[in-house]
Amino acid sequence: MKDKLKNLYIIILLFYSGLSTEFFKSQNGIIALFVFSGIMAFIFKVKINKIFLYAFSVWVIYIILSYFSHGVFTPFFAFRNFVFIYVTYVVINIYRNRLTQYFEKYITILALISIVFYAWQMLSVNTLASFMNIFNVAGDIQRGSDYFYNILVYTLEINRGTNSILRNYGFCFEPGPFSIYLSLGILFNLMDKGIRFRENRNLIIMLIALLTTQSTTGYLAVGSLFVYISYKQNRSIFKYYIVAFLALGLVTLILYIPFLGDKIRITYESGLAVEQTLNRAINLNTNYSAGRFGGIILGWKDFIRFPLLGISGITELSYGRHSGYGIYMVNGIANIMSTFGLFGIIMYLIFLIKSSKFFSSIYGRDSNLGFVIVMLISLFSYSVHFGVLTFMFIFSSIFINKNYINYYQFINKQ
Repeated sequence: MKDKLKNLYIIILLFYSGLSTEFFKSQNGIIALFVFSGIMAFIFKVKINKIFLYAFSVWVIYIILSYFSHGVFTPFFAFRNFVFIYVTYVVINIYRNRLTQYFEKYITILALISIVFYAWQMLSVNTLASFMNIFNVAGDIQRGSDYFYNILVYTLEINRGTNSILRNYGFCFEPGPFSIYLSLGILFNLMDKGIRFRENRNLIIMLIALLTTQSTTGYLAVGSLFVYISYKQNRSIFKYYIVAFLALGLVTLILYIPFLGDKIRITYESGLAVEQTLNRAINLNTNYSAGRFGGIILGWKDFIRFPLLGISGITELSYGRHSGYGIYMVNGIANIMSTFGLFGIIMYLIFLIKSSKFFSSIYGRDSNLGFVIVMLISLFSYSVHFGVLTFMFIFSSIFINKNYINYYQFINKQ
């Protein structure tokens, strides 16, 4: 019974992290996650300890200081992040050092399912749309597309007014975040088995799914991972030639595959035009994305104005927002700078590095920077820290017990 609940819990966390339904993004959705996590804590006898109380106290102090600084209290912002801290604590105490194994198992299953639906999408997108419309649970998600359907395990979005490429969204609201979760699954697989394709079906399935996302972020993250892991695994003098060859190949692919090169050029140009984009959005009473590079500019402007605590979830304080309209940041690093200020930058950086070392340790690998590489590349492209799983992975080291590491290493030696 408890094993089935563990399976169910990680699946629910994956769906929540995909953010592909209105419910998962809503206040009611966060309350439901909190209640279910509380039930899991009761069943698995997870008790509140001092470390959790310390973490909770730090968050309460931040909220209090933000209120005195801005004069505004944002209850949903405060509650959502508290729930994420609580979920992280519950998950670490339930799964311990088996968390990454559970994650890899179910991200691989979802990757395989996505490949099946993507093949259907390529063969007959209209029949797939008709099928998904029957079971659609996306709710009222406004993205400006002709239709947006989600059936939990797969998302379909089509905008016939553009020449957009049909891409694999997986269970997520966009292909990019799906590629990030695949990259994390690939990271844990590589740390477990090394760069080995024979008898490694999980790795092959995740790589195929990653290719169908056509995500520059995912390609760059996994390409960088292969370079890093190759360097760490190959101790001979030839490792330098191997790394140079892989790095050159990665750069060549990004520059010369048409849709990748075009995406990079458009992203860079949009960053240069951030002021024009902001003025256009305000004049037209609408919202635009600032893009990756534009987001950095916005995040920096907010950071300069509110350096210590950030805007604390008060969107109207952002430089890019005026009377409910303007441009929003998809860049996660910029979003952290803007939202949490120096407090957030320090917290995220410290625990990102600590968690990366923890994941490396439980596999007994010399790959302390693997998780850091994936998350920094991912955060530059998307605000993935809004997903409960990525938040949990980043801050898991807060609640880590050293016995978790030793136990896993003992099991690996059997």
